[in-house]
Amino acid sequence: MFAAGRWKLATLAGVSAVMVVLTACSNGGDETPAAEPTNEPTATPITAASFPPTPTPIIPHFVPGPTAVSAVEPYPTRTPTPTPPPPMEVVWLTGDDVPEPLSGTVYEDLLARLPDNEGTRAFTTLADQAGVMELLGFEMPPAAESKEVVFDLLLDMIMVGDEHGFTPMVPVWPSRAQDYLSLYDRYEYVGFQHWSASQTANAGEPPYAYDFAFGDFDPQRTSEKLADCDCDQPDIQLHSGVGYYAWGPEFIGDIQKRHDPPLYDHVGRGPRLLIRPGEGFYSISNQAMADFIDVAEGNMPSLADNDEYIEAARALAGLGLMRDMTFIGSSFAANDAEDSTGNSQAFFQETVRTVDLLKPFGLATSGVGFDGEAAFVGLVIVNPDPSTAEFNAEQLVERIRNVPLAAPRRDTLADLLSKVEIGVEGNLTLARLYFRDPVRTLFSFPLRYADTLILHDGPRTREPAPPTDSPIA
Repeated sequence: MFAAGRWKLATLAGVSAVMVVLTACSNGGDETPAAEPTNEPTATPITAASFPPTPTPIIPHFVPGPTAVSAVEPYPTRTPTPTPPPPMEVVWLTGDDVPEPLSGTVYEDLLARLPDNEGTRAFTTLADQAGVMELLGFEMPPAAESKEVVFDLLLDMIMVGDEHGFTPMVPVWPSRAQDYLSLYDRYEYVGFQHWSASQTANAGEPPYAYDFAFGDFDPQRTSEKLADCDCDQPDIQLHSGVGYYAWGPEFIGDIQKRHDPPLYDHVGRGPRLLIRPGEGFYSISNQAMADFIDVAEGNMPSLADNDEYIEAARALAGLGLMRDMTFIGSSFAANDAEDSTGNSQAFFQETVRTVDLLKPFGLATSGVGFDGEAAFVGLVIVNPDPSTAEFNAEQLVERIRNVPLAAPRRDTLADLLSKVEIGVEGNLTLARLYFRDPVRTLFSFPLRYADTLILHDGPRTREPAPPTDSPIA
């Protein structure tokens, strides 16, 4: 609990972060009317006065001659020089100072609800909204609460957490609805709201994306609300004997249904929805829903069954109370990044390749955390062996110090950081990054610097994108 009174899953603040956008407009105010013109003559008092005669100016007469004229030196000016911040402190964690992995967290439960496939391994992000709210001294609002009350609550949390750069990510579920939080109230249609989610997981890429949440979900309440809703009624799709709601054809949207009740999205696509006690499953893909059900029924492995992912989650949780975790298992090979980012080879030579790359690794995870006193961005790199973990720890520090964030700028991440704590635990490289400005921590998207900092020198794993005539790659 802060004395002031903390990915939410940034700013969210945060809301990461993790957030909510509120616009307050005010117009008005009495204007004082201007005085109306008058045609009344104004009397000017005349007083006797005597004035001395104005002296005639004397203009000097100069006769040109062979006099040498020297250049006039400008008066020196002094530009204030800002005091540079102290250099970034590097703290090497060894022995008992290396954080121990923390098992049994809600992040393991979230991974256990997601299928282990190519899409989820490429990108997965998790958030613990309720955990951060509890730390800040707040409770999750009930599903039936009004938006006005919830927005006030979120603002209060921002005020408490901003000082430390640690605020919950906005409780939004499904995550794809985040940009439309204020456009509609859904409790009367489906029996839950955006903020019904206590912890969230989303993975993969549309249209094969997975959205899961723990929270205030009740299948009976949802069934009753849908039955009373004067809106499109869903079909019931079955997979392995488990039914879920489905609106309209898969993937096909109708812009006329944009944001229509009960759950049409921003392009008018009908979702697939499964509500279980305390759990919500959402996608626009039938295959994604089938995967959800197969994982829940034990017929498909989850990301919690993947040793690298569970190891990374436990290591990151050991760094502190984590607001969020993002896992990226796609290739970090520099050649792949050079092909996919659209930046020129010159850009990479001036930034990425100015310092030796890391050695090859397979998975990295990151998130915003709190150590009890200050917020940080945590990073875990899963390496193939301990010697690679040691090398990558040392090289990561060098790249933080020396790799420009963007060309032609020369500033580095070290210019933004006050401290880096870094260590090695077995095959894991662990780091906490502390920003000078806590607000930067709040809005630091996990692994946002991956394109420049943590690339390795392994072989290309993807074919380069074909050339295009379009000016936009």
